Amino acid sequence: MRCLRTLPHQVGIARDMMELCPKAILLNYRNPMSMLCWGMYRAAPGIQLVGLCHSVQGTSQQWAKRLEADLEEVDWLCTGINHQAWFYKFESDGVDLLPRIRELAIEPRIWNGDSVRMEMVKHFGYPVTESSGHGSEYTPWWRKRSQLIEQYCPGGGWNGGSGFIKELYARPDWKEEMEKMASGEKAIDLNRSSEYGSQIIHAAEGGDPVVIHGNVENRGMIDNLPQDSCVEGPIYVDSNGLQPMKVGEIPMANAAINQTQINVQRLAVEAALTRDPERVFQAFAMDPLTAACLTLDEIRSMVREIMETQRVCLPEWEGIEIEDKPVLAGLESEEVEGHEDPGGES
Repeated sequence: MRCLRTLPHQVGIARDMMELCPKAILLNYRNPMSMLCWGMYRAAPGIQLVGLCHSVQGTSQQWAKRLEADLEEVDWLCTGINHQAWFYKFESDGVDLLPRIRELAIEPRIWNGDSVRMEMVKHFGYPVTESSGHGSEYTPWWRKRSQLIEQYCPGGGWNGGSGFIKELYARPDWKEEMEKMASGEKAIDLNRSSEYGSQIIHAAEGGDPVVIHGNVENRGMIDNLPQDSCVEGPIYVDSNGLQPMKVGEIPMANAAINQTQINVQRLAVEAALTRDPERVFQAFAMDPLTAACLTLDEIRSMVREIMETQRVCLPEWEGIEIEDKPVLAGLESEEVEGHEDPGGES
């Protein structure tokens, strides 16, 4: 739904840039990162665009701290898709630190505070970027029963809680803090943070080149993910602009987890660009968590309700409805003409 609400506006910006300043670099910090970047690449071919998140930086800092290592001396590689990128390399002085990371992942003191991410390390072998609370919303394993939410997503905060991202963005203090900074009531810290924006601008304007991790159209970065999808990985930046770096193939299981979200992203982008209501339903239906909790009939009903509720934010969708379908589940067998058993006999 955030893609449907936001992408039309960002497509307009991207197309204006290709007309007025085609060599300029668009830095996108808005979510849903992959869907919005993918949609802008589709609508404005050739645009210099990178989507920027801080989950890669934050996760690398977090693991360095847990390992009691100096991040400046760690050689690491992270790639995948936004909020679901994987650290395939984490070395210091030539020593592979991934085995130690796998040991730490099953230590209760760490597991209890970051359970979902540690389960991903335990079962799939590599650290993933996004926090446990938000990351659990991209997969089918943790939130489909109240008991599992209690076990794997307890207490709220960055680790869990039901409706994590909804609760996070409902915080009233966000708007208050922005108003204080805009009015000058609260000072703005001008020291460089770990965000990549200023580093990209500096490098593109002739400063020292830099390697950042951002979201770009695949086109050769990751061989075993769709080439038109939006992937996250290393990008070399200098006065020539953005130059995504080739990674090659990533492990099959990690690519498969990424692919489940790429399927959703593709359908959502197509829905937003074409205003096809069935694509909206299909995007919801392919979401791993939605599919783990609901039937197709229930998903269609939910999508109709959500679309109606958010109609005020979707002026482009005026008069476009999600088609209603008859619900046949629960009818007596004789009410359904031609009812057959799995063996094909009436």
